[in-house]
Amino acid sequence: MTCPLFEFFQLGLQSPVPSIEQSNGAPPLAPPAQPPRYSPSSHTHQRGPAKFFRSSVHRAAVPPFVFTTPSNQQKMVRYAAEPAPSAKSAKTRGDYLRVHFKNTREAAQAISGMNLQKAIKYLGDVKEHKQAIPFRRFNGGIGRTAQAKPFGATMARWPVKSAEFLLGLLKNAEANADVKGLDTAALKIAHIQVNQAPKQRRRTYRAHGRINPYMSSPCHIEIIVAEEDEAVEKAKETGVVRLNARQLGRKRLLESRKPASA
Repeated sequence: MTCPLFEFFQLGLQSPVPSIEQSNGAPPLAPPAQPPRYSPSSHTHQRGPAKFFRSSVHRAAVPPFVFTTPSNQQKMVRYAAEPAPSAKSAKTRGDYLRVHFKNTREAAQAISGMNLQKAIKYLGDVKEHKQAIPFRRFNGGIGRTAQAKPFGATMARWPVKSAEFLLGLLKNAEANADVKGLDTAALKIAHIQVNQAPKQRRRTYRAHGRINPYMSSPCHIEIIVAEEDEAVEKAKETGVVRLNARQLGRKRLLESRKPASA
């Protein structure tokens, strides 16, 4: 006894497929248009093979080298410190700078509190390897040099690229101060700070088909220069001896024990 379902499928396979001439003279219906396989507008998005489908990370474009000038100081730009007399100071900053954070931090620490003209000359000497930048915090694997002795350190280097970026910012701060009418010879670096920026990712191709990250460490730099206060000589002591509470109590006790004069 055969299965009726099997006979039904067998009859369907034996029936001839109607040709174009047999179909009432009407052209055959075209198949419905299918959306592209990888189109974002496709309702049924199918993932292809793994070797042909790789995820891509979309990152925001890194803004260029940005200086703060008097024309754009009105924008919402925050600094980590604000000088008390803003009329006697000038600011500058650079964001997302393609220069190593650690080297730039050490170079900025070396010129912190220094006179502006002296700092410009010092960084120029660093570029020519006449003076060195002492490395105090990020000093892993830093070699020793005799040029670190004037700073009370033993490890120092010559970060030329960091010196170039800092020189550009210092000259921009000097120009901003000149626009304000400040005495550029009396300016000192009142505030300088280096912050880490988002790391940028690249690839390096190794042996045996391996791929390793090749990261960069950019940074943000902000500088505030201000006029130095005039040096005032210390007032001469008038000879008045100041006593603390214990000494005053002892003095009163001794005075009370003295015999009363007749």
